[in-house]
Amino acid sequence: MSSHYALSGQLRLAYETFGNAQHPAVILVMGLGAQMIAWPEAFCEGLAQRGYYVIRFDNRDIGQSDKLHHLRPPGLLSNILRHQLGLRIKTAYTLSDMARDVIGLMDWLKLKKAHLVGASMGGMISQIVATRFYGRVISLTSIMSAPEVPIPRRLPFLLPWQGPRKKHCPHADIQRRVNALTRLSGTALKTSPQLLTERLQRALARSDDDHAGTLRQTAAIMGTGSRHAELREIRVPTLIIHGGDDALIPKSYGIKTAQCIRQSQIELISGMGHDLPPAILNRLVSRISEHMDTAHSFRTKKRGVTRPFLF
Repeated sequence: MSSHYALSGQLRLAYETFGNAQHPAVILVMGLGAQMIAWPEAFCEGLAQRGYYVIRFDNRDIGQSDKLHHLRPPGLLSNILRHQLGLRIKTAYTLSDMARDVIGLMDWLKLKKAHLVGASMGGMISQIVATRFYGRVISLTSIMSAPEVPIPRRLPFLLPWQGPRKKHCPHADIQRRVNALTRLSGTALKTSPQLLTERLQRALARSDDDHAGTLRQTAAIMGTGSRHAELREIRVPTLIIHGGDDALIPKSYGIKTAQCIRQSQIELISGMGHDLPPAILNRLVSRISEHMDTAHSFRTKKRGVTRPFLF
């Protein structure tokens, strides 16, 4: 593993790599307010051992990538109200801009094509890349994501997760975030509070000012709106993975994603929430590697509405 910086447009993006650069590339796109280290190293190394060149990176506004502090973060509550009233959402940028960041990273790394694996918001970004830059994408894996996110319905979970850091009381701040992330975990498959605490401590050591960026990313999700029609244009081999106990983005949204994307496959994991728990990392590595291994044999076929999905 090595750490580097790439220039994507005017933004500097922090990234790390695993494996042999001569192997097929896999770009991991993380979700809302989460740094690239939210992709467990065991997961990254597992894909590298399967013969892939794995790249994980900090999205704009998060971690050690450039922060857009000159752009005032939109208010979460005011945007929720605007959403409910059908008014235009105030955004500093959109998920489409973040999708172009992915292409900029690929250009910097001189990658003509890559497999994309996105989690949560990262799945939304990856879906957009697969639609608008389909010639650059070999396969798509969308994990615990959706064609749109019902932010108002998820407000009780988002508020403690997105709250500003209390610098005068770091222990209480970390505990508040651990409690919020624990609520997002599944039933049978959970990440231990100890491991969550260690991850948050490491994230804060890398960057302690991600709050404003998280608000801007939230606005980007809300402002992008529904992508159902756009997802129907995806033609690359697609795998959807979703937790059966996801409290933030319910499994019904994973099913909606599969219904939109032709020739997609969906796997629902019982007991999994909005998390990548250690207990399923080997399973994820095996399933995603299998999906990417067979992507070259993909042939576009028209799928009728009665075609069963693969659960």
